[in-house]
Amino acid sequence: MGGVFFREGPPMMKHCPECGVDYPEGLLSALVTSGGTTAWVCGICALEISNRLFGVRRQKFQGEVAEDLRQAAIRWRRKIGVQP
Repeated sequence: MGGVFFREGPPMMKHCPECGVDYPEGLLSALVTSGGTTAWVCGICALEISNRLFGVRRQKFQGEVAEDLRQAAIRWRRKIGVQP
């Protein structure tokens, strides 16, 4: 019989190369630019990179999914004691 198997234990972690913080892998995403795709980064760094690329100073993403990922990264950093 088939079934759904869930991985038990701590979440798989991925490292954000921009800020150096380890996140559960679901909190990182590839930032897509006109030049292609960057490394997998957290939502906080994605916003900083986007601001640099476009010469703006947004404090949050306009898109709901991207902003949700940024907020989740902020919550994770607070949970592990790292300044957002």
